[in-house]
Amino acid sequence: MTAQSSTPGSDERPLPSVFADDLTVGDRVQLGEFLLEQQDLIEFAERWDDQWFHTDPAAAATGHFGGVIASGIHTIAILQRLTVEAIYGQWAVVAGRELESVRFLEAVRPEDTLTGTIEITDIKLGSTRGRVSLSCQLVNQAGVPVLATDMTIVMFRRQPAAN
Repeated sequence: MTAQSSTPGSDERPLPSVFADDLTVGDRVQLGEFLLEQQDLIEFAERWDDQWFHTDPAAAATGHFGGVIASGIHTIAILQRLTVEAIYGQWAVVAGRELESVRFLEAVRPEDTLTGTIEITDIKLGSTRGRVSLSCQLVNQAGVPVLATDMTIVMFRRQPAAN
């Protein structure tokens, strides 16, 4: 289940090739990597979570974490980006339904390289659509878990009927 992608910057979108019928509970997908640079961390926080421990390196150095840390929302956005790159371009996803739980397990710091896995935990098939539940985890370069979440994709298309 690797992603197929179009040429970066092109208007072409790959056709989905993985439908709800093709998935199995227990399937795991390894995500790519994302290097979180300090400037990106600060710029995101300045726009979306403007708290001193995200945006002010000097003040954050004296704080609880000993330096700036990523916003939790930024960490979730990184998971989404890695998930889109790894699978959503190939999967027949119509829409997301819910984040059932989000657990921030460790602070994400500048220059951390994040990667992770997604595991399919449940599949419910309807006549034309399926509901697929996923368990997701991000880890840093040392293998320390930083984020764990369970999410449900709703309206995942099923295989088209053969004519």
